[in-house]
Amino acid sequence: MNRFRTLAMTSALTGLAAAAVLTAPMAWAQADQGQAAPNGAADQGQQAQNGQNGAAAGGALQEVVVTAERRATNLQTTPISVEALSQDQLTQEDMTRVKNLQLYTPSLSILDDGLYQAPNIRGIGNQAIIPNVTTGVAFLMDGLFSPEPHGLDEPFYDVQDVETLRGPQGTFVGYSSTGGAIEVTSQNPNFRGTNGYIELKAGNFTDKAVDGASNFTLSDTFAVRLAFNEEQMNSFYRDNGARVIPGEAEPIQDPGSTDNKDMRLSMLWKPSSSFQALGKFDYNSSNDGGDPANVNQTPYDVPAGTVCPFGSPTLAGPHGTTICHAADYIYSSHDPFVLNWGPQAYLLPELGHPYWNYRLGLHLDYYFADGIDLRSLSGWQQTQYDTYGNANSVPQTVNYSVPTTVSPTGTLSQTFNSEGASYQWIPKDDYTSEEIDLISPTTGPLFSKLNWITGATWFYRDTGVAGYSVNTSPPLYSFETPSVTGSNTENLNKIAGVFGQISWQMTQTLQWQVGARENWDNNPTRATVSETAVPGNTVPTLHITPTTPDVGCSPNLPYRTGLGFVPSPTGYYCAPAIDQTLAFEDKATTGKVDLNWTPAQGQFFYAFFARGYKAGGAQLGAPDFQPEHVNDWEVGWNGTYGNWLTTHLGGYYMIYQSMQQDVLTTATLTGGASVTNIGSSTLDGLEAQMTARVGGLGINFNASFEHTSLGAINDIVTSYELPPTARGGECGLPGVSAAECFDYYHYAARLSGEQDVYSPKAQGTIGLDYRFNVLGGVLDPQVLFSYTGGQYASLFEIPYYYVGARHVWNASLNYDVNQWNAELYVNNFTNQVYVDGDTGASVYYGAPLQIGVRVRRDF
Repeated sequence: MNRFRTLAMTSALTGLAAAAVLTAPMAWAQADQGQAAPNGAADQGQQAQNGQNGAAAGGALQEVVVTAERRATNLQTTPISVEALSQDQLTQEDMTRVKNLQLYTPSLSILDDGLYQAPNIRGIGNQAIIPNVTTGVAFLMDGLFSPEPHGLDEPFYDVQDVETLRGPQGTFVGYSSTGGAIEVTSQNPNFRGTNGYIELKAGNFTDKAVDGASNFTLSDTFAVRLAFNEEQMNSFYRDNGARVIPGEAEPIQDPGSTDNKDMRLSMLWKPSSSFQALGKFDYNSSNDGGDPANVNQTPYDVPAGTVCPFGSPTLAGPHGTTICHAADYIYSSHDPFVLNWGPQAYLLPELGHPYWNYRLGLHLDYYFADGIDLRSLSGWQQTQYDTYGNANSVPQTVNYSVPTTVSPTGTLSQTFNSEGASYQWIPKDDYTSEEIDLISPTTGPLFSKLNWITGATWFYRDTGVAGYSVNTSPPLYSFETPSVTGSNTENLNKIAGVFGQISWQMTQTLQWQVGARENWDNNPTRATVSETAVPGNTVPTLHITPTTPDVGCSPNLPYRTGLGFVPSPTGYYCAPAIDQTLAFEDKATTGKVDLNWTPAQGQFFYAFFARGYKAGGAQLGAPDFQPEHVNDWEVGWNGTYGNWLTTHLGGYYMIYQSMQQDVLTTATLTGGASVTNIGSSTLDGLEAQMTARVGGLGINFNASFEHTSLGAINDIVTSYELPPTARGGECGLPGVSAAECFDYYHYAARLSGEQDVYSPKAQGTIGLDYRFNVLGGVLDPQVLFSYTGGQYASLFEIPYYYVGARHVWNASLNYDVNQWNAELYVNNFTNQVYVDGDTGASVYYGAPLQIGVRVRRDF
């Protein structure tokens, strides 16, 4: 590692210094000659928009342009395994969100956890959905980085393209890109006068949507684009328990529904050929109506004598074992799309998962006379969202006082299955970022032989999380006298980096590229835990009339207000029980060394070594977790045959070091699960892609095959086997009381050779379409088949955590005439029931049969 770090950084910095010295005189000389600057980023964006996988009117493939390496390049001569999808492709396949990409993109899996969408590429990403653990697949919207898995379900509307970059992106992305990156680019304003589109969509589950964009050229130098999206759709699920109190004052909960409202304002100012400013402001809001999690129906074996979770039958298993189910199993509907979770929502101030996001980006480009681009990208983002949940479940009866505004008045007796409830909200989640790049052109006597990119970046994140738990005590489990606990945490990320890449065209056919990045991380965590008082009068948001709770501040202090850095929903706090600040600092070198060979026109081969990492962090009550690292060796071939066929074939071997997992381990267990570096694994695989257009016939095929193998992992506790009496830390560990410990050692597993989490062995897609000339327009029927092999959602490879294979068929009929486009689509037309996410006790199902129509008018 030290040798690679020294070689890469020395090569990059030396080469960049030489390039700067060599090109400075040329820049001044050409400036004196008045040489025009090349097209700006907005024009490159339009170029990328025009380069789509779809065919032109004459039935030919067009060039696909990607911006994965900070400049527009031809996909077929870019040494990365990348999937690029244009807006037309996204629309035709009804891929409206990031989780839909996995049906089209090999090696990509999306962990669906309701509010959270955690991407994994080649089995590397993020399975620990915790604020102080960043994603392993970077998500960027218009170049602005989002380090958390919430909010990634924003709809794709008025986008230019979506690029999925496979493998560590250590040079240009750096932080949080061990698995790869997903980059979404929206449309830029243009100078083509007033233009745009309006699109209407309607489908089953009462799906109705409208989106569109209007572009206005206000002058020769200033253009504005306004885009919007709104969609409402009922859930695929029905919740039998959604309505607790009858009457108009109680809304019906619809967990898993869609309620999106999105807007984007883009402004482009181009006063000269050497300067332009591009600003974009986004507003996004959504509410899914609640968590569409169903009870996992798959049983599992535990040692004989183990007590099963609440709500699970206890059955005799083979060989003297006991068979258990997930908590609440006996109360579940046992139907994939029928839920039984509603009542606990009415104990909390909010329903569902309301989410808001504001994003502001400013992209500046100044072009020197020789074409060197000085670029700045500044960003600010803020997110707010709420969640709720329930604790362990047992049967109980709770009496609710019906508000006097509801008829009839009186008391409703409702039996349901919760001994507690929790509410969590993030009042602010702020990101601020800046990147400055210096990018050489790639044409001309010098730059066609030697070109480069260098830059510096910093990122600051401030995430405050407030928790609010309503806790009851046996035997009555009465919510009339709860104890309520409030907790606050604050997670900060302070990240900086410098990077550079040199491309040297050694001969007509050979090119050498060296890129490197130095990263610095400072990630503090602050936490405050307090006891919260519930006032003695009626709390309308709880719909109950509680008495003063049998809790209090110690030693006998009155309740206070205003404590903590985020507010309590009741406004009452005891003095903080814990107020602690921890910090984690580290630095890492990442990068890439690449050799490209073009022996003939249209034939491009590459071989490279790349290194990526994901930062570590601090956590309360447990040791720091260290960074992850990935070493990646890849070879690839891209073939281009005229304007009718493009191919890609690539192979890789990766070593995944110091994997971060949220687990129980006997070596560090002092009071609960914690993020731990569990060891390493190896990954190797093949990825293939082919796009063809012969006359009216179009064929699109891609596939991936992967083999993964965990290294030796010791003393990982099989948490699903633990009895309800398992409390506290591992007996004998420092700081763990003998009176409050548990012997976890007898539940420890030793793993080796298992498949990595969320890494299916095979994935693939094949799509066929044929274009007919009909009544002056083009009729284009298409069928698409997508296959994803089985994968595990846990290190423990038992059926309880198995996400089975899925094979989804989609079809569409598209008609294009003049400026009109109409489409009839049928997704999952075999109505396959498949699991899309598995968190252990809960599972999430993929979308069932969907039918709809979409009509678009361009102007």
